[in-house]
Amino acid sequence: MEIAAPAPCRRPADVEGLLNSPDVYAPASIPALEAYVAAQVKDGTYDFAANKALVKLYQFEPASCKGDVLAQVLAKALMARPAGDLDQLLYMAPDVLVSRAPVAQRLADADALLEANKYGAFWAKVREGDAPACKCVAGFEAAVRRFLLDLLSRTFERVPLDLLAEVLGCDAAAAAALRRRCREGKETGPTAGLAPGFAQANLVAVPKRHAFDFARFCLLNPKPCPLLAVADEPDAVLPEAVARGADLRRDLPRYRVWRDGVVVDEVEDASSAWTEDLTAFLLGCSFSWEPALAAAGHEPRHVTEGTNVAMYRTNVPNATAGPFGGTLVVSMRPYAPEAVPAVAALTSAYPAAHGGPVHWGDPKELGIADLGAPDYGDAVPVRPGEVPVFWACGVTPQNALADAKLPLAITHAPGHMLVCDLPDEALRVEAED
Repeated sequence: MEIAAPAPCRRPADVEGLLNSPDVYAPASIPALEAYVAAQVKDGTYDFAANKALVKLYQFEPASCKGDVLAQVLAKALMARPAGDLDQLLYMAPDVLVSRAPVAQRLADADALLEANKYGAFWAKVREGDAPACKCVAGFEAAVRRFLLDLLSRTFERVPLDLLAEVLGCDAAAAAALRRRCREGKETGPTAGLAPGFAQANLVAVPKRHAFDFARFCLLNPKPCPLLAVADEPDAVLPEAVARGADLRRDLPRYRVWRDGVVVDEVEDASSAWTEDLTAFLLGCSFSWEPALAAAGHEPRHVTEGTNVAMYRTNVPNATAGPFGGTLVVSMRPYAPEAVPAVAALTSAYPAAHGGPVHWGDPKELGIADLGAPDYGDAVPVRPGEVPVFWACGVTPQNALADAKLPLAITHAPGHMLVCDLPDEALRVEAED
């Protein structure tokens, strides 16, 4: 896996002229370079040469140094690891300059811990205090995790789950604790925003005689049905990274019980309906990349508002396999048009969690008549100047079940997922050049 390079900068003409000017290190250059740092933070871009010039100016003019700007410059450089940009900046910036900016000092200390492979201490340091260093630039944690994942992939063939969670700064016990609360009936609502840092999964359980056809259905429809795992028994030993010790009958907050293609019950414990004849499928879920969206400054509105994601049936037919067909279901999140390319690029890196959007703009092109009346979940407002953005959704198989009319099937209730032990960044796949 190769690390994605920071987004390239299209350097403004005034900054370009300044960097090529003999007056680049004049104190009058500082405001323009500081404004350019703010633009990089806002746009998710990175320009080491310009930032280096600013740090050199701070070295010459320490009284002009703004601690928050210095911290942002250092954070951007740390996010560019494995490049040695941060080493150069810390060499240039006097210790006294860094030490009087608390966030900058924590970043310098954290980088030393990272170099020493003290990952738990690194994450504790960047999350320390009322103004944590990891919050000074959107996307900081995701960028560092991508660097560390690449480092692990180059070093190990297999990584124990607990080590992976420690390296990525995830609480290894958080996902298991959430599943335990579901099992005890203490967690019954939608799982969006819960146990951040861990992947989530849709559940579909069908009779064994239909399992092969459903597996084919998933392979033929990979966007809505990215297959993560299959279990012949509800308490079968799942792959370690998926959910250790999980009981698929009890570890989701809410289930649907289907008979003859109709939902006949919604329950918080599916044990009484589950039979030995069922094979369970776990499918990737878009909730897995929502923390990365939030970290990049694009928090989904339903997460902000504490509601379930809005989901809609479409008129787009699925590829059929045996009795399974139906039409695509999509989830929707509104964004400003200028944010859509960044949102699409980020989510496209998670093909095992539905990947990038299938459509944005006019919902009627998907056969959706009213965004205010979702078929599943909760409506969220699309504000003036925004467009609805649609992703394939793991509720799609439930449309297929309605057509298949199986004598028994069990699924998650829409928005009520299995929270896995797998860190969500482990699902990220970087595009190859």
